[in-house]
Amino acid sequence: MRVVTTFISKAGDKNPINEEVTYYGIVKSILELDYKTFKKTVFCCDWVCIEEKSGCLVDSETNLIYVNLGKLQKNSKEDDEPFILTTQASQVFYCKDQSRPNEKWHVVLDSPKSGHSSTVWALSFDTTGEKMVTCSDDLTIKIWGSDSKLMQASGDDFAPW
Repeated sequence: MRVVTTFISKAGDKNPINEEVTYYGIVKSILELDYKTFKKTVFCCDWVCIEEKSGCLVDSETNLIYVNLGKLQKNSKEDDEPFILTTQASQVFYCKDQSRPNEKWHVVLDSPKSGHSSTVWALSFDTTGEKMVTCSDDLTIKIWGSDSKLMQASGDDFAPW
């Protein structure tokens, strides 16, 4: 999952700077908080340590984002802020980096925003990383631009395998 949040750099700062930061994590549990008059759903997550290069990096040639899932911050204290509202999160996929088989680096892949009317069961990138193909139970195949997230082509009514 990806979360973008804004925070103030220092509480006592006379000229506070709002900073937007993206975090990557894995959902450990989903909780529904019942306040009697309304309910809120939250995710409890383990976060990738993005503060150090051994946890998160961007490839300068491809602009692909890599996270090291071996560098998860285990949120054992309330101060670690493991909880987020579900509305703060967006779904991503983590694809194992095959060029580093002995490490836990994964490429961050955005999930397709729309286009299929049923469960997506396959996702693949072309060799350049510029296009993504998704296949679904609705018997459609969609081709997406990986940078724009816009559908570029669609094939419908494929015969079941």
